[in-house]
Amino acid sequence: MTSKDIQRSGEHGMETETVARYAESQLTGLGRALALPEARVAALGEVFHAATATWGPRGLDAPAPWSAVGEDGSPYEFSVAFGAKGAELRVLVEAQALPASARTYWNAGLTLSRELEQRAGARLEHLERLADLFAPPQSTSFCALWHALRLPATGVPDARVYLNPAAKGPEHTLDVVRESLERLGLGARWKDVEQMRGQHGRVPLLALDLSEEVIFKVYLSREGLTVDDLEAWSARTFDSSAGDARALCSAMLPTSGPYGLLDIRTCFTMRGSEGGRPSRWVTSVTGNAVGPDVLFRERLVRLFESQGIPVDPYLRCLEVMAPGGLGDSHGLHAGVTLQRERGVPRVTVYFSPRLYRDRPHLPEAWRAWTQAA
Repeated sequence: MTSKDIQRSGEHGMETETVARYAESQLTGLGRALALPEARVAALGEVFHAATATWGPRGLDAPAPWSAVGEDGSPYEFSVAFGAKGAELRVLVEAQALPASARTYWNAGLTLSRELEQRAGARLEHLERLADLFAPPQSTSFCALWHALRLPATGVPDARVYLNPAAKGPEHTLDVVRESLERLGLGARWKDVEQMRGQHGRVPLLALDLSEEVIFKVYLSREGLTVDDLEAWSARTFDSSAGDARALCSAMLPTSGPYGLLDIRTCFTMRGSEGGRPSRWVTSVTGNAVGPDVLFRERLVRLFESQGIPVDPYLRCLEVMAPGGLGDSHGLHAGVTLQRERGVPRVTVYFSPRLYRDRPHLPEAWRAWTQAA
């Protein structure tokens, strides 16, 4: 059954479909659109099913607990990394609990982490070393603990967690980042974070791979960034590829800046095996910055063509996520990045499931992003 069939069954008064069934139908559809081996997609589906346990049984017509994963309150988001030699499928998931609060979501996220340890071989020792820094004492937070699941070309699905460095309050953000680096054995690299951040940069989010190696991502944001700023940030990483930020923004946006705080997201990676040197700079243009989904598709096709990446797999994915067509919709495309793997360009597209797109959504969700120090 496709996601379109599920929507129709609800429209005709049949048995209420669950969010999990809807989500898993999208996952299966994306796997087929990308011509991925069914057994590989099924392996990701099993882990995804476990990750949806805290909200999957809800009916599609049930009230949505608060979430900032999607601007409409959806608790998951798909992404596909497209390249000349194939595609990689991923999904971002938020574990939830009722009553909805940052603390109950945090506890649900820890439970999911332990589940992923059993099902996907996730390693929790680095997360456990940091946990007390991010356990939220207050009831509200734009992010408590999110999980990203990735289906690599070979092997089992792997996992990453996203952490809010302002969980204890925005005024503690930089102290939390610095202490996290210390506990991960990367304390000597704090000066790099400070140099990358600059005087006015913010650190709204962190990510940690649940792997044996320390792989730590630091997200940066700043009001009024320009393409030149993005290129300068990228150049501070040892393996940067000059021109990628410019190519991305040129294809997707009408100007070279300055951009609003919610238009651009950026991050860099620090790996233990590389001594924590800033690497793998990524610039992301958000759907909010581009506008309607039709315009996003038009500009995204232009980006694909400029990088020599086949367009058809993306268009097939679009049919899965928007079976009725785009119309005048906004928000299906959550964002897009351009980066390189061993010199080969790769475009990653983020798709929102828009579970609650026809309901009043929560504009304060991403406003909280701007409150990090």
